Amino acid sequence: MLAVKNIIKTPFIVINADDFYGKEGFKAVHEYLVNGGKSCMAGFVLKNTLSDNGGVTRGICKMDEDNNLTEVVETKNIVKTADGAEADGVAVDVNSLVSMNMWGLTPDFLDVLEDGFKEFFEKEVPGNPLKAEYLIPIFIGELLKEKISVGAERQRRYRAMKRWRADPTEENFWGVVVAYAGVKFKTYSGLPFSYAIKKGKNGEYTKELWIDRREKSKSLAWSSVLLALGNIKGEVIDRPKALGDIRGVTYIYGTRTI
Repeated sequence: MLAVKNIIKTPFIVINADDFYGKEGFKAVHEYLVNGGKSCMAGFVLKNTLSDNGGVTRGICKMDEDNNLTEVVETKNIVKTADGAEADGVAVDVNSLVSMNMWGLTPDFLDVLEDGFKEFFEKEVPGNPLKAEYLIPIFIGELLKEKISVGAERQRRYRAMKRWRADPTEENFWGVVVAYAGVKFKTYSGLPFSYAIKKGKNGEYTKELWIDRREKSKSLAWSSVLLALGNIKGEVIDRPKALGDIRGVTYIYGTRTI
């Protein structure tokens, strides 16, 4: 794919050259892509992909409640049995959806693939230069895990914010501040920063925020944050000084997008 990266300008389908997929899969992926879909995988029912001549390797799909693909579990030596199928003695659901390496992708994916290929050459190839393989299913699986991780963090922040809005106590506000640690913000003048919260010897967070900007870190007392919060009376806060003459107000104002 990377060899034709500069030629591909439209969404495309990737398949194994030696597999027969049937027109239904091509039609489904095509319709998804031409209607604005960014990426997809055609799922096939496992029992329809098994062989009478021995074990096969299939990527068993896991999905969320909205049928979004969350993981592809590469499973080797799946064989037919009298009751269905098994892999190394473990029963496998024959009605599971599996990947047969039919992927619907867009040109944007090739940029991500190329970045991953460079990392592959740096980390994987030196240890096994003759047999190291850059497998698309494994690469996409890693992307899915990263996406899930980011999604989980967003959900954690959303839940913390929801609790605080429903019950605006100091404890719940602290939960929001903890959830947003490490998130990138900008000061009123546009300078990027984030903050961290250190833990004490007892393993609990200290109520002190450490602002990480450029090479230096500055501390911000929790009391200052609470003072600024108390100065918000419902009106629009359009500049740092509107929060009061408070040490570190520039950074407190920068987090107003929480």
